[in-house]
Amino acid sequence: MIRGKVFNKRISFSMAVFFILSIIMFLSNIILLRHAEKVTGYKFLKIVIIIVVFVYIIAAVGYIKNAFFEIIDMERKISVLQKEYDDKDKSVGRKRKESMVIMDSIKALLQREANANMMWKEAEIVALQNQINPHFLYNTLEMIRGQALVKKDYQIADTTKALADIFRYNISKKGKMVTLKEELDNIEAYMYIQSIRFNNRFSMSLKVDDDVLDLKIPKLIIQPVVENALKHGLEKKKGNGKICIEAFRSEDAIFINVNDNGVGMDESTKEKVYQRLQGKNKEDDVKGNSTHVGLENIKERIKMIYGENYGVSFESTAGVGTKVHMVIGIIE
Repeated sequence: MIRGKVFNKRISFSMAVFFILSIIMFLSNIILLRHAEKVTGYKFLKIVIIIVVFVYIIAAVGYIKNAFFEIIDMERKISVLQKEYDDKDKSVGRKRKESMVIMDSIKALLQREANANMMWKEAEIVALQNQINPHFLYNTLEMIRGQALVKKDYQIADTTKALADIFRYNISKKGKMVTLKEELDNIEAYMYIQSIRFNNRFSMSLKVDDDVLDLKIPKLIIQPVVENALKHGLEKKKGNGKICIEAFRSEDAIFINVNDNGVGMDESTKEKVYQRLQGKNKEDDVKGNSTHVGLENIKERIKMIYGENYGVSFESTAGVGTKVHMVIGIIE
């Protein structure tokens, strides 16, 4: 674009000069030749005019030649500059491409490192799981129980068996639904260990109709209620504490009650638990002020499985104890 403009300007200027000089020389020659016969030394004057014209032609050709050489030289310089610019642009492009390649390589390395770290963490988790897999745990507990039996330490043997049963129920027992009997067996193992731990201060009794033992209930639906009764009721009670589990059925529902003779709840605590069961005051749970969060979770699980006609309620008297009532549907 630049070279074309310069070339056109120089050619236009040269042609204009040449055209103007040609006109001037042509008119001058006509005038001189028209009056040449009147002038002394006509032949000499004619020779002079021819020489002048020849000199003019040489000068004009030289001028145009110089103009063309200048144009060619300028074009050469522009070409050099253009080549340098192109080379520089190519160099920048190469550097940009090299930078992109380097960045891609860095990203790939970081991704590989992240993948390696993730695989390493997974390997650590698998190794940890292998260390505490159920079979390893059960075999270890069985070994301890066997050693206790050899030494005739039956309490350690029974405690070890109860612990193995709890782990087996919580870890190895698949599925979300269990029979009521399986849930009660797990609770009895749990209460046995707690009784040994607290020097036989606590005891548990069952009042369960035979026709409900084989009915399906959600797994670990009674266990949290028993744990709450032990932690918030019996542990704070002076003297012996008791928990009684009752279960019976109607045509379309199972009724399960967990009663304790613990310290009970004052009016303020009862109101908080009641509000939580209504889905209110959940900020207490976040702040760690909850004392019966398990009841709310149990209520939500029951309603999700069986519907709004089923759920959890409670009653409590300070110094007397607490009763938790659960109503769930029947699944044969």
